[in-house]
Amino acid sequence: MKKTQFNLYILSNTLLFALLFLGVGVVARYMMISSFLPHDLPQEAHQSLVRLWKVGLLYDGRIVCSALIPFYLFGLLLTPFSQKLSPLFCKLSSYFLGLLGFLFPLVWLVNYYYFKTYHTQIDIFIFGLADDDTWAIAQIIFKDYPVFPILFGSLACGYLTYKLSAKKPFSTLSLPKALLILSNLIFLPLFVCGVRGSVISTPLLRAQSTVSNNPTINHLVPNPIIALSWAVSDYKKNASFFPVSQSEGERLATLALGSPQALYATTPTNDFLSQNPPHIILNLMESFGINLLSFDNPKDFDLLGEFRGHYKSDLVFERFLSSGNGTASSFSSLYLNSPTATISLSSVKRVKPTNNAFEPFIKAGYEVVFITGGSESWHEYGDYLRTLGISQVYDMNSIIDFFPQAKAFQSAYGIPDEYLYKTIERLLPTFKNPTLIITLTTSNHPPEIIPTHYKAYPIENSTALKGYLEDKHFPLVPLAFQYSNDSFGKFLTWLKHSTFADNTIVVATGDHRMRSLSSLGVQKSFMDFATPFYLYVPKPYLTHTQAHFNPQTLGSHKDIFPTLFALSLSNAKYLANGGVSLLHSNTHCNFAYNESLQADCLGVYVGGGVMHKWIAPLQISTTPIPAPKEKKEKFESYKDLQWWQIRARTKGVVNP
Repeated sequence: MKKTQFNLYILSNTLLFALLFLGVGVVARYMMISSFLPHDLPQEAHQSLVRLWKVGLLYDGRIVCSALIPFYLFGLLLTPFSQKLSPLFCKLSSYFLGLLGFLFPLVWLVNYYYFKTYHTQIDIFIFGLADDDTWAIAQIIFKDYPVFPILFGSLACGYLTYKLSAKKPFSTLSLPKALLILSNLIFLPLFVCGVRGSVISTPLLRAQSTVSNNPTINHLVPNPIIALSWAVSDYKKNASFFPVSQSEGERLATLALGSPQALYATTPTNDFLSQNPPHIILNLMESFGINLLSFDNPKDFDLLGEFRGHYKSDLVFERFLSSGNGTASSFSSLYLNSPTATISLSSVKRVKPTNNAFEPFIKAGYEVVFITGGSESWHEYGDYLRTLGISQVYDMNSIIDFFPQAKAFQSAYGIPDEYLYKTIERLLPTFKNPTLIITLTTSNHPPEIIPTHYKAYPIENSTALKGYLEDKHFPLVPLAFQYSNDSFGKFLTWLKHSTFADNTIVVATGDHRMRSLSSLGVQKSFMDFATPFYLYVPKPYLTHTQAHFNPQTLGSHKDIFPTLFALSLSNAKYLANGGVSLLHSNTHCNFAYNESLQADCLGVYVGGGVMHKWIAPLQISTTPIPAPKEKKEKFESYKDLQWWQIRARTKGVVNP
């Protein structure tokens, strides 16, 4: 091939395959918008859709142009030697372009089903495949998703791309030398702009992915490959532990909490608690989300079962957020005071952090027990909890030893919840000291398996739910939700009729929302991430601690342990970390924190420097307004403070 022909071949094929791969992104993004955004979007969201397409195409351009750099760059460098090397280059580039033709459809299809499952762009949760029970996840993937059609379809696209490239399109074209030089001078800066994602501004970065006050729209903006690169960056950051400076901690605590002293708190001296330490059960329930619970109807869509009476008669905070949106992230935040779900797999997994959540109880003479319907080896949490001072761990294997019949209903993630509660019933009479029991249930996790002996409450297909839950998830998802709550309700009924009714505090919350449901819309954004916080507290513990209950109080997972400390421990210092006792605090404007959105008495903050005012206890205005600067600083600093405190408690503080 002549030099001029080869040069034109490089330019034209770079452009051809760039447009082809961009076309894949356009089709994929259109399918995702059609599938995951409601068709009755408010008028103000239409401009956000325009920005979604604009910024999304820029992200696609960055990835496509970056992927084509080897073809374009090597082609230019080999132009002087094209007569000898062009056949080899064309052959190798056909394989390379065929590989790209396979990868681009593949990542978009993976992105589609990831979004369908988690309602978010590819994020750090994807590394659960490596850190979690990989075999269990693989089983779920092969059961629920068209893995082989995805692979074969992507391979077919790759093969067609290879065949197209092998035909060497435009290889016989020629241009006058002057026009070819001009084409190169025009194409090169355009290609560089494509790689940068911008013309004269800074390169297109992560911050530009926020184009709307609607989080679903924002999650549809990034190209899946660039979203994966962000997830990798977040994952690497999650594994980073090093000594931190005292001054930085004081700065962050002041911005986030008002003062450095607010990071710690001490319960009042209380003789009643010293003489009557209660047993405590903290129940972390899989996918116990307000989003699905809001569809509950005792007549024909009963989602509570026997839990209903307890839920209505005891204390419940519904304006309450989980800390994370995955089981591991919430488990780590609630029980381990860690912003990273992989602390138990990290370089500090054998380091006992100072001031951990269980330390005040252990100092007060408590035994601490962990019971899960899953495996203690999940994320190696069993070993890490022992490092923190927990005395006993019971997982599904221990429970099956107690109740062999549970094995018949074992799923990839664990055994039915009823056997976890039967284990608590079995163990409570054996405790010689006051005991804190922490749990993690699994029944409500895919693949949901419900015991054949379970007698279900009415679950008729809810027309209101149809727009949010796919038909393939009905009735199993709401039925598993009901079963989990009913099992807990039966345990509470047993407890309240036992000798432990007057000296046992039971609290429960969800680890995260019900992820099988799509977003309820901007007005119900808070409900999308809310999980109830339920409390059964014997009356003497409410009276002697001067507790006061206001169901409108805002809270989140950070407030659970401070609430338990206030109900059970006398003169105990603890790491408050922004949390308060929801039954004892005089704070008129507590804040609730979730990794995706935050809230206080003024409104809900969904990112992008905007807030939405409250219009009802669980609903917000669809019209965003600029968030006060100090609020943005507060929540950003709180996130950074979580990293500071875990590093300080594991690796130490310099310049104390």
